[in-house]
Amino acid sequence: MQTSRSCSWEQLPPDMLARIASLLDRNEVATSLRRVNKAAAAQFSGPEHTTVHLSQPVPPSDFAAHWLAPGTTRGLTLKQRRQLPCLAAASGVVANLQVALQAVGCTLMTHKVFEAGAASGKLFSCQWLWQQGCPTGPEQYGSSGLLGTAAGGGHLHLSVLAGLEPPN
Repeated sequence: MQTSRSCSWEQLPPDMLARIASLLDRNEVATSLRRVNKAAAAQFSGPEHTTVHLSQPVPPSDFAAHWLAPGTTRGLTLKQRRQLPCLAAASGVVANLQVALQAVGCTLMTHKVFEAGAASGKLFSCQWLWQQGCPTGPEQYGSSGLLGTAAGGGHLHLSVLAGLEPPN
């Protein structure tokens, strides 16, 4: 008869936790691994483990919990409010992009948001923005710089967007 041995997070040595952290995105370390227990929070307490980079994927539940909390955007300047959807588009997480637009007000869905997704090569963000009717370039120029922005970032895979019909 075999006995099962269970191991909890508290029993993991610091070097094993460090190895686990090395396999995660840095935002997952900041938003998830640090919450496992007090030892993990203490081990990963430096700024490289506590800073969440919004232009990189953030777990959607954590993003929503923070940005949809009442009053979260109240302290942001207009420039910062405009930047939040751009950062979310650049991360490629459509759920976070939706939350960012809801948090700051959908009226801030400008061509800059689209350009941020294109410059980062985030096809899903760009497709979703396209489907929502987001402008792809400044209105005064009458044409989109989307492909140039994508190509400038080395993201030629976004050329598939050139074949999409604009939404009605």
